[in-house]
Amino acid sequence: MFSRSKYFASVLMLILGAISLYAEDLTHYQKCMTISFPGYTNTETLFNFPILIVFEQTDEGSGFYYSDFLSPPDKDLRFTADDKTTQLDYEVESWDTDGKSYVWVKIPELNQNTKILAFWGMPNVEAPDSTEDGSVWSEDYLGVWHMNDKTSTTIADRSTNSYHGTKKEEDSPTEVD
Repeated sequence: MFSRSKYFASVLMLILGAISLYAEDLTHYQKCMTISFPGYTNTETLFNFPILIVFEQTDEGSGFYYSDFLSPPDKDLRFTADDKTTQLDYEVESWDTDGKSYVWVKIPELNQNTKILAFWGMPNVEAPDSTEDGSVWSEDYLGVWHMNDKTSTTIADRSTNSYHGTKKEEDSPTEVD
């Protein structure tokens, strides 16, 4: 017969085992980039803050290339805190291999010293659930509309509330960069 302490120890080991199975090992990803936020100069720390990261291909031999993604178009993209293990929720607003790509990342703490890491370059992986489930946006957001829904008359709400809008017609209004 299990004592309470053995029961709790067994449950704890089961939970920790499940967490370690869930945690993705990013050490085998081929690319890693440190991202800092020198433009944030306030003294206040923001918590669980969605921040926009913009990717754009750089000149040959000097940085970021869309061709380095091995689970196209963007399924092998991952973000972590500076500790390289705490994975961060993110959402791809738009992905354009011929231009700029916009990705929202939920930062646990944003201050003048915050750094996060982006990883990519892993074949045969799927995008994490956060890219589609609205978890980047806290319950304080009643709705999040990026306004770049070009091929339908629906303006998708990316929050968990699903307050979708309706446009008059496709490609109206048109987005201008």
